[in-house]
Amino acid sequence: MTVGDVCHVVTTQWPLPRYQAGNTLPARPMLVLSGEADVLTPPAWGQGFAAAYLSARWIQIANAGHAPTLSNPSAMRAVADFLAAPSLGAGSTPQSGR
Repeated sequence: MTVGDVCHVVTTQWPLPRYQAGNTLPARPMLVLSGEADVLTPPAWGQGFAAAYLSARWIQIANAGHAPTLSNPSAMRAVADFLAAPSLGAGSTPQSGR
């Protein structure tokens, strides 16, 4: 599956209108977290969504499933780091778990 395929899946299957194709989000720093074991919203979806927005940064959290900030210290640290120093277009970074 290519990033374009993932973007298509994300923009057609996520039900919120603001994520549909053709809509734009403000150019503000955006953090997209994905748990590497998330079966509800697979990491490829998060990565594809982030790739579609220049202001997004995607981070995959190892040893985490859906909603990684609820149980994984690495995810909580990633959010804290992002809030301390947000930046536009920071790219993608895989993170280690616990």
